[in-house]
Amino acid sequence: MLKHFARLSNGPVRILTTAVLVASILVVIWKLPYGVFTAVVGVFAALGLMEFFNMAGRAAVPFIRPAAVLWGALLALSPNFVWDEAILGSGLFALFIYLMTRREERVAALAPMAVITLGWLYVGWCLSFFNKIRLLPDGNMWLCYVLFTAKLCDMGAYVVGNRWGRTPLARTVSPRKSVEGAAGGILAALLFTVIFTLFVREAPFWHTFVLGLVIGGVAQAGDLAESLLKREAGFKDSSGWVPGLGGVLDLVDSLIFTAPVAYVYLTWVIGV
Repeated sequence: MLKHFARLSNGPVRILTTAVLVASILVVIWKLPYGVFTAVVGVFAALGLMEFFNMAGRAAVPFIRPAAVLWGALLALSPNFVWDEAILGSGLFALFIYLMTRREERVAALAPMAVITLGWLYVGWCLSFFNKIRLLPDGNMWLCYVLFTAKLCDMGAYVVGNRWGRTPLARTVSPRKSVEGAAGGILAALLFTVIFTLFVREAPFWHTFVLGLVIGGVAQAGDLAESLLKREAGFKDSSGWVPGLGGVLDLVDSLIFTAPVAYVYLTWVIGV
């Protein structure tokens, strides 16, 4: 009983922090101009990249880390794929030029190029899809749907996993994740999808039901992906900036892959 209580002791703080942050983001989405929302995405990307490069250590080339963070945050501001290509391409070109013009006799190139490019894609580019979703017809509504579905999946997985979790989901990546928790997360995502569809009929029910199922699975895959990176780097949390959650990457890990997948489904399948 004491062991179970210890596992849940951080739960109220975790849920309260998530609720406050999601409520704040909803205000930014519905009440403030698009430029403010984009700036918020950029700030989250910059903080997430700082955590990512900190976990990567020297492989991220510490002395150019600020420039890499700023360029990745700029990528997160991109509203369309043309800007994606321009920002990413110019960033890679500048990085190559920088590494080629260093004066050291032996210049490490593969590790910094790989780590910095991964950070730009994993954090900056994936988060830019929130801007892209916002610009779709009824983008505010779809953005709220994606955010709520992913975060409720998080909460469902956390609560069910702590109470009934027995079967490890990915023991070598995150020992505390369970199959039961994963099922609870997907169920929470689907329940919210049903409620959403009852009140907002912007797409056929089966479309949104499948999208809810996809988001439930992808959100948890994103959580495990960040756990994989933290385990490799020897970090428990990406930082200590967010009470009850750890860092910015710990907060948005379930959204990183969800945003691009949801955008593709909305535009290519539903035809928004």
